Amino acid sequence: MDGDTKESAALLSCVRCGKTAQLQCPKCLDLKLPREGAAFCTQDCFKASWSSHKAIHTKSVSSSKLSANSLALQDGWLYCSKKGRSRTAKLPHFDWTGSLRPFPISKQRLVPDSIEKPDWALD
Repeated sequence: MDGDTKESAALLSCVRCGKTAQLQCPKCLDLKLPREGAAFCTQDCFKASWSSHKAIHTKSVSSSKLSANSLALQDGWLYCSKKGRSRTAKLPHFDWTGSLRPFPISKQRLVPDSIEKPDWALD
């Protein structure tokens, strides 16, 4: 299995010059982006194309955040962060002093029409 990985890595060509690639962008590896767009032949080639290549990372991060938030919205569990301007599925870290903890925000649940509502609940 390791031999297959090495062979497929050897078949990749450099994004910038087209030579056989021996290096990969470490940020792309962390973000699990396709190897074809992250392969470089030398460190110099990587440095020369960095200004244009780094745009791939920001696009990937923003799209992954959107997809993660949309998945979390479908599940209905998000925490408020940044003073209510943002939502996150991960519980924010605070230095808790007591036992009280925030509850995750879920989808609004509607009361069925068969249940009588108080006057303050009617719009």
